[in-house]
Amino acid sequence: MSLLEAFIIGIVQGICEFFPISSSAHIHLICDFFQIPHDHFFDLICHGGTACACLLYLFPKVRLLLTEEKKEIFYYLIAIFPLIPIYFLGKPILEKLSTGMFTGFFLLLSALFLFSMAFFSKKESSERKISDMLLIGIAQGAALIPGLSRSALTISTASLRQWNLQNAMTFSFLLSIPTIFGGCLLEILQKPIVVSYPLSIYFIAFITSFVMGSWAIRFLFAIQIKKTFAYFGLYCLLLAFFLLYRSYL
Repeated sequence: MSLLEAFIIGIVQGICEFFPISSSAHIHLICDFFQIPHDHFFDLICHGGTACACLLYLFPKVRLLLTEEKKEIFYYLIAIFPLIPIYFLGKPILEKLSTGMFTGFFLLLSALFLFSMAFFSKKESSERKISDMLLIGIAQGAALIPGLSRSALTISTASLRQWNLQNAMTFSFLLSIPTIFGGCLLEILQKPIVVSYPLSIYFIAFITSFVMGSWAIRFLFAIQIKKTFAYFGLYCLLLAFFLLYRSYL
């Protein structure tokens, strides 16, 4: 992998981690295009960059959770819980569904979630239910499959449960912080770290994903219009058709 390729992948990871268009699907596409072999440690570095960007942007809210709003931590624990059985018990199924031939279908599903949020969400309510947290957690667990965007599924699920968009986005991205860091830790514990490239490659990827992730999350909070997510849905739809055409025709 060259520095330019690491730079490009960092840009893609930074944008697509927060934009609801599936970062894993785009990373697979970029690696296929440049014929870059999969590097486990490189993936963790890129995800670490976007997780740090999210933590930095939402740090005031994180500080409130740890000091003045400790009771709300319970909601995040409930939302994280479904990820545990999905990750450990469903791993063989997830690995089979993570092949490129299924990515187009799952991008179609991401598009449907985004369209449903933009046009069919119900009247907003300030009430939070345990069932909301579990559904958001299940949506996040499903997004382990490439093509299913974590932000698309979690934000649209919260929106369809009558959350306003800002609360849905805030909860989704705060939930991603322990999810990504915890996932990276699990992967490190389960698999030996193999450094395949010079350290400069990992440094460029981390910094680029961090910078672009910082921009992407700020951009999403700046627009905060539900119908805007329909444009992301349209993008996922077009990309899905392209992948399906390439895979099956």
